[in-house]
Amino acid sequence: MVNKKLKILIVHNYYRGSSPSGEDVVFHNECELLRKYGHQVVTYTRSNDEISNINALFNLFFSKKTYSDLKTLIAKEKPDLAHFHNIWYAITPSAYAACKDMNIPIVQTLHNFRFICANGLLLSKNQICERCLKKDSVLGFFRACYKNSHILSLPIAKTISEIRKNSYLFSHIDAFICLTNFQKKKYIEAGFPQEKFFIKPNFIPRDLAAEFCLQSKKRYAVFFGRLSPEKGIHILVRAWENLNYPLFVIGSGPLQSYIEEKSSQNTNIIYLGRKTRQEIASLVRDAMLTIVPSICYEIFPLTVLESYASCTPTGASKIGGLEEIVIDDVTGFLFPPKDWEKLREKVVFAFNNPEKLIQYAKNAREIYETTYTPEKNYKMLMEIYESVLREHK
Repeated sequence: MVNKKLKILIVHNYYRGSSPSGEDVVFHNECELLRKYGHQVVTYTRSNDEISNINALFNLFFSKKTYSDLKTLIAKEKPDLAHFHNIWYAITPSAYAACKDMNIPIVQTLHNFRFICANGLLLSKNQICERCLKKDSVLGFFRACYKNSHILSLPIAKTISEIRKNSYLFSHIDAFICLTNFQKKKYIEAGFPQEKFFIKPNFIPRDLAAEFCLQSKKRYAVFFGRLSPEKGIHILVRAWENLNYPLFVIGSGPLQSYIEEKSSQNTNIIYLGRKTRQEIASLVRDAMLTIVPSICYEIFPLTVLESYASCTPTGASKIGGLEEIVIDDVTGFLFPPKDWEKLREKVVFAFNNPEKLIQYAKNAREIYETTYTPEKNYKMLMEIYESVLREHK
């Protein structure tokens, strides 16, 4: 373990202010975790709200502003290392060059598949797509993988292609953090150097955890997250036809009007809109079950961890990282992706067997305590930093 207190530069690019992401939450959680243990944290952030026109998207490989800002910041603060979360799209890979030119070792957390795939999901036309794993990522342009637009996909796919062809990431980044073994496997298949990978999951702060309390549980299920096709919203709605258990839906996104329409037709689907973090924690704590019906390769949804910390089991698609995080018949259940009939069947079984759900809930909280607490995560993070600093010397 690193004994001395470190000064850590943490770099993060926010998406649009109207579209907050789990990456933002992880960035803030890790900053606070490091500060709690006495380390100095210096942050460099930008936002995609800065990108006001399409021309800016055609300058995704190098940002003079980022490069200059970071060199100035590093010269002033002299951090021991830099930890990156997101560089897309305002920060750009120029941030790596600034750190390398200033001799600062780099750790990059991979929150999605953005360094392989234009939309970061390995999903095309709502189908799993691995065409770019071993081929040129410029294929994303031809398939309009980013927001179904050839124009918007072109600069992103081209930038990813340039990074991979020139081994830009491989030479500049000292360590990659993957959140699951599944994610690591896909990046290695894409040609990333295996020796630079570490596994470290996300974590949930203690203030979101709840003591196990059977009395607080109520007979409803909950979905919370982005209301978009890849999250399996249509599957969820179809599964809930003719079910007599309330389903609370929390969140916003492109399918919000669809959910509003369906909730008006099915009184057991209750759309609650967006809620605060504490409001969500309370609703999840009281639920019997959280549903995660994604049709894409989920990496490590905080939804599951927040449920575990709240003693709430999860029913999830058997896909991507979800298959590692949700332990079938232990912390909840898994069902085949897009199989709404199997999801409905599993929900009915769970609600008709409350003793099973109670055991799942106890197991979920135990998994949180043994694997996903801030204390466990801090230890893993320090071991990664120590390895990087040792190699850098």
